[in-house]
Amino acid sequence: MCDRIISSILTLPVEIVYRILDHLDNFNILCSIRDVCTRINTIVDSYHRYQTLTTLDLRYKSIGPQGAQHLASVLQQSKITLTMLNLSNNQIGDQGVQCLANILQYNKTITTLNLHYNQIGPQGAEHLANVLQQNKTLTTLNLHYNQIGPQGAEHLANALQQNKILTILDLRSNEIGSQGAKHLANALEQNKTLITLDLYNNQIGSQGVKHLTNALQQNNTLTTLKLAANQIDDHGVQYLANALQQNKTIITLNIYNNRIGSRGAQHLANALQQNKTLTSLNLASNQIGDQGAEHLANGLRQNKTLISLTLMSNQIDDQGAEHFINALEQNKTLITLDLEYNDISDQEKQRIKELLCINHGLTVSLEYKKDKRL
Repeated sequence: MCDRIISSILTLPVEIVYRILDHLDNFNILCSIRDVCTRINTIVDSYHRYQTLTTLDLRYKSIGPQGAQHLASVLQQSKITLTMLNLSNNQIGDQGVQCLANILQYNKTITTLNLHYNQIGPQGAEHLANVLQQNKTLTTLNLHYNQIGPQGAEHLANALQQNKILTILDLRSNEIGSQGAKHLANALEQNKTLITLDLYNNQIGSQGVKHLTNALQQNNTLTTLKLAANQIDDHGVQYLANALQQNKTIITLNIYNNRIGSRGAQHLANALQQNKTLTSLNLASNQIGDQGAEHLANGLRQNKTLISLTLMSNQIDDQGAEHFINALEQNKTLITLDLEYNDISDQEKQRIKELLCINHGLTVSLEYKKDKRL
């Protein structure tokens, strides 16, 4: 009976097969329908959705290492020209990454690869490093929430010293530590193409920051540096501030959810008085308080480039808010100031709203907004 069903499918008119394909997702078309027989492959190759497929989103498919191996085989043989491959949350592990790496080294179309949350360790990072040394098209690599550790960071860093294509590297929550940050810093001294580096939640600490800021003295291409949730204290922020006084390329700095107090805010304020490129600074969920607010407000009086300042949840009350009101009567470049989740009274909020009537280009957030991304 089963043989008869298969036989009937294989002899169906092309238009009927197209209608069947219309009800299947891309993964099933690629990994279940293809390779049944030569005729089916020919029909799939002529199917309009298959011919125009450039984005393959396979999030939460639980494909595992075997599914990754099969997918790699299909991608190697198929005629599709994918530019984006999203395999987030699939538990493919190091073995699955190796299968993909073997074909990605020579792939000429994929520009974005998302491997978020896939149980990838140092060995998997080494396979991807091999890709970065050979591949000429991949510009974005997302490894968020894996476990590559400092050894995996070293593999990637070694590849980055030679790679001339990758522009965005997301290593959030990978346990790389200060040693991993050191390896990446060494790469940044040589690399001339990476523009965004996200190291959120990697326990790099102030020592890791020191390594990175030393690299920023030589690097002239990185524009976005995200170091949120990394146990950075005032001492670490001083390294960043000193680098910002000299650096001419960083435009976005995210140091949300660290251990930065009023002294750290003072270091940053000094940098704001000198820096000519930084446009966005995120200091949310630190402890700068009113004294730190005063330092930053003083920095804003002279700064002419910063357009976004996020100070959500920083123990700022009316006194700190007053410092910003006074500074923003002079500063005409800041566009967005986020003061949500602070201890500002309704009376002081009204004073800020009156300021907005004068400075029409300024937006100040005072009330918590749901679904805000930091």
